[in-house]
Amino acid sequence: MKIEKKLGDDTYILNIEKQTLDYTSYKGDISLKLDDKALDMDIGRIGDGCGAGRVFLLFATEIKAFNPENQEYFEVVQELNQAISLEKNGCDLFIEDADGKYIFNLAMMKRYNI
Repeated sequence: MKIEKKLGDDTYILNIEKQTLDYTSYKGDISLKLDDKALDMDIGRIGDGCGAGRVFLLFATEIKAFNPENQEYFEVVQELNQAISLEKNGCDLFIEDADGKYIFNLAMMKRYNI
């Protein structure tokens, strides 16, 4: 299974079987091998408030962000329980896991139950 998202002229593809994040941009094609099984992804759109240009990857117990500009890959949210879905809107990450639904605000780095 593959999940594809576009940000301007850039294309990001999460290949769940191969566990890679592949993207094409004006700088060329890059493939990032993931260290764990990614389940979903969303992209921080430029001008939406927080995380512009970063790719947010959902794993079973955490969310990591990847910055294509400098190739940096880091944890954003921890302590998820069997994560199900991820969606980003502005500064908020909407997360669903086995325990419920949450909003994680990137500006305040704080998690709220829905």
